[in-house]
Amino acid sequence: RRVGSELCIRDRISSESDGTRTRDLAGIVALADQTVNVSGNVYRLAEASAASPNPVALANVHVGDTSQQALTIGNTATADAFSENLNASIGGNTGDATSSGAISGLAAGGSDNSSLVVGIDTSTAGAKSGSATISLESDGDGINSLGQTALASQTVNVSGNVYRLAEATINNAANFAFGAVQVGDSVSRALSISNTATNDAFSEALNASFGSADDARITNNAGNIGLLAAGGTDAANMVIGIDTSVAGMVTGTQTILFESDGTGTSGLGITGLDSQGVPVSATISAAVFRLANPVIENTQPVAFGNVREGDVIASQAISILNDVPADGFSEALDAQAAGNTGGVTNNGGTFALLGPSERDDTSITVSIDTSSAGDKSGAATIDFQSNGEGSSGLGITQLASQDVQVTGQVFRLAEAGAAAPNPVDFGDSHVGDTATQALSLTNTAATDGFSESLNASIGSATGDANTNGGSFN
Repeated sequence: RRVGSELCIRDRISSESDGTRTRDLAGIVALADQTVNVSGNVYRLAEASAASPNPVALANVHVGDTSQQALTIGNTATADAFSENLNASIGGNTGDATSSGAISGLAAGGSDNSSLVVGIDTSTAGAKSGSATISLESDGDGINSLGQTALASQTVNVSGNVYRLAEATINNAANFAFGAVQVGDSVSRALSISNTATNDAFSEALNASFGSADDARITNNAGNIGLLAAGGTDAANMVIGIDTSVAGMVTGTQTILFESDGTGTSGLGITGLDSQGVPVSATISAAVFRLANPVIENTQPVAFGNVREGDVIASQAISILNDVPADGFSEALDAQAAGNTGGVTNNGGTFALLGPSERDDTSITVSIDTSSAGDKSGAATIDFQSNGEGSSGLGITQLASQDVQVTGQVFRLAEAGAAAPNPVDFGDSHVGDTATQALSLTNTAATDGFSESLNASIGSATGDANTNGGSFN
């Protein structure tokens, strides 16, 4: 019997009847006493201690992590061979609680701190709570023949917070094909990076920084992003560019490193993120082109020397070289004869799309104006453009104009005034008289340094005239 059961022996006094009479047995006849020996074992039920800890407050975890706590429970019945063992199992979960495990045959005085486990569902983020029920029974197997007896169950409450890792998204990863640019151009663009994790207080912040690039000409500003909140975007702090100091193709990948940062949210510190499903690199390609480089090859100044007013003189062609390598990364050259200074003239000539390392020595000519006398020295201006047609495709780029220095002097012919007097009238003379008249001649050309001198000589006479054959220089 278990403690509390009653065991006793009772005397019964009865009457007998034979159908005709009753014999009263009320008269008691003392007989000799007898001793009855009684024996039995009395057993305690198992006694379960309160499971601990209860309630269970689990530490913060990430989505997908395991979040569990083992419970400690004991059989507090006296350990004297008259206490049954304790059995326990856990289940009956509510809310977000999870549970597992069982205890079988926990002896009196014993304790189990590992078999029964409670946790929370971490498949989604958020504040998680629920409960699990511990079913208990006292087990006499191996101790007595009384089998199992159900004991009062216990409820364990469990709670915890589950946080998402930050989710990195590069919004403009396809925008770093810079195309055709020119040597010396400043070429850069900012990354736009978002933390696309749900903005509900259960997502961690995002950190981003530059990793390595597999082309040394890919540059960055060494920028970084720290603690970008869920739902946030940064489109300014991280800038990618290219080094345009040397012509050629730039093609490679700039790696972006990401971290999930629990500062201010989960408190779980830094978790490295990888590239799974998240674009974390940008492919950068750029063709770098040189501008055309015009070089005027003529020795300067272009000297026409001295010429006479009104003379038709040969123009001088200007030889122009597009002095850039013909390696597929140089633009063509356009040129246009423009304004003049002094007495310089040009033919208004042009040329277009002069290729790299090519020259034009016919299209543009210079000369001097011989319509008037004077110092015609000055300059002819040539305008230049770099033309990307057929190479960079970048259109027209204005280049610095250049002057061609020209010298030349135009001189007037001497201008002889009318000889005076004319006619010469000697009047009447005697035979044998000497009659002469000096003639006066003037060089009427302007006295500005650009008029020639006058030479004169008197020629043969006709009729009765004669001369002294005089001259001057």
